[in-house]
This record gives sequence, C-alpha cells and structure tokens, in this order.
Amino acid sequence: DDRIPETAGADDALNMKRKLFNHAIAQMRSLAEFHNRNAEFGVRTITHAENITSTEALRIGAIELMADSEAELLKKADGRRVHMAGGYVTLDLKDARIQDQTTDFRYDILSILNHPFVAYLLLSGGLLGIMMEITHPGNIFPGAIGAICLILGLYAMQTLPIDYTGVLLMGLGIVFFILELSIMSYGLLSIAGVICFVLGSLMLVESGDDFLGVSFALAITSSSLFSLLMAVLVYKGAQAHRAKKVSGYDKLLTEIGVARKDITPDSGTVFIHSEIWQARTRQETIPAGSRVRVLDKDGLTLIVDFAPANEESGNTGSEY
Repeated sequence: DDRIPETAGADDALNMKRKLFNHAIAQMRSLAEFHNRNAEFGVRTITHAENITSTEALRIGAIELMADSEAELLKKADGRRVHMAGGYVTLDLKDARIQDQTTDFRYDILSILNHPFVAYLLLSGGLLGIMMEITHPGNIFPGAIGAICLILGLYAMQTLPIDYTGVLLMGLGIVFFILELSIMSYGLLSIAGVICFVLGSLMLVESGDDFLGVSFALAITSSSLFSLLMAVLVYKGAQAHRAKKVSGYDKLLTEIGVARKDITPDSGTVFIHSEIWQARTRQETIPAGSRVRVLDKDGLTLIVDFAPANEESGNTGSEY
C-alpha cells in the first residue's frame, strides 16, 4: 500500500503531505530503476520504514556489492560499468589512492561557533555584558567582552535557521530591564523582561532537528540564569541610582572638593566624595586643583566657590 496514512489536520496540510509522500515514492522508484536496483524495496523503505541487513540487501538487489574496507571497495568497484546521466561509464580504479582530508584549526573554531547552543550563549553573554556596562558604567571589561560575544553570536546566526522573532523578544527583554532602572514598576518590568528573554530563547532557532535547535531544557536553564543575573544587575543599579538621588545633593552641600578643571561661571568639573560632578561658580574663575566648597545646586550642576584655607575637607578622594 503506497498511500500516506490518514492524519488529522486541515485539508490543505493533508494534501501537501500526500504530494510530498507521493513525490518521494516516485523519486525513489525512478532512481532505483535508473541504477538497476530493487525498486519495490526502495518504495517500502518509505511506505513501511522497512529495514534489512546488508546481506539481505545484496541478495535482493538493493545494493551491488559489499566491502569491509575502503581498499576492498576500490578493488571490487574497479572495472564496473556505472549508469550515469550521459550513459554508461567504466570505472578505472587500479591506481586510485585514498587520501584523508583533515580540517584546519580555523574550521574547527567556526564549527564550534556555528553550533546553535554556542551561538545562543554568545548572544546572551553579549547582551549580559552590555547590560552590565549600562547599569555600572565605567567598568570597561564587561562592555568590551559583551561586544565581542555579541558580534560572534551575530556571525553564528548567519549560518543558522534563526527566527528573528526570538531575537526581538530577547532584545525587548533587555529594554525592559533597562527601563526598570528609571521607572518605578515594582518589579513588573523585570518580570516582563524575564518572560521575553525566556520566550525569545525558545524561539531563537526554528528547527525540529535536535542538533540544529536549542533544546528546551538547556534554553530554560540558561535563559533563567541569564535573566536572574540581569535582574540582580538591575536591582543593584536601581539601588545605587536611588541612593544617589536621596543622599547626593543634600550631603554635598557645604562639602569641600577639588576643582578638576578650571571652573568658570559657565562650566567646570569638581571631584568630591569620590565622584566627578559638573560645576560652575558665581564669582571669578577657579583654577584646576583649587579647593572648593559646594554652595548650592542648579539641576545636575553644583554651584561652588573657593574654600577657606583653614577648613578641613570631608572627603575629596585621592585623585591628586
């Protein structure tokens, strides 16, 4: 029986399955007859998933010869007539040599990078590194490593059946994590970020092949771990952000710092409490290196003036 088994589903999908099934049968029969093989057995491998031993395959004409080694194969195939598209060709393999082709180091590295799970780890690690740089600016190492991992991950995606909906969901998750720093959502944005990141991980590679896809267990485990790390980074960053809002300006008033650059009525910078702030003065220019006192604030800019020579500094740091 060469008919496809009836399966539930839409009529269009079932008709397409029938067409593909019948096409495979016709293709198998055509190739078997062209090479003078057992066509009925070839069809049964499709319709009934039939399997037999190599000895039985030789007996019924599904194969032409058996060999235990490459050298024996060349010896038995020598002189045989093979039916090709342009006619029959006689094989001359008496002087044939067997040459092993090995891959170089570059190919091995690229093969590793092109594995879906490695590509996913690189992409996730790159996003995590950039997230660390955004939440804790000034630490160059996480941002640099994150950028490298992100570039390698994007390179690997060129050779994989990527579903860019998954990439967009992962990116949206990162956006939610970043927004959590500036919007008081009581964790709702972080939860949305985790959900987007996990769903994006599961949808990243569109393939039913276990090798070409990211397995469900690995995707859940790794995406949950990355999401947890990102949530911790966001929490720590939000803590530092709120702490600066609460204690920044009030604690700086009347404190003593050091002018980092010349401070004019228009611009300048001051080093105080181990931080660098924008500053300006209402009087004459204050040279770089001078001790200054914070008098007031204007938005994110401190208003400063010369500090009395006998006044002790609270915490000017050790930059100079």
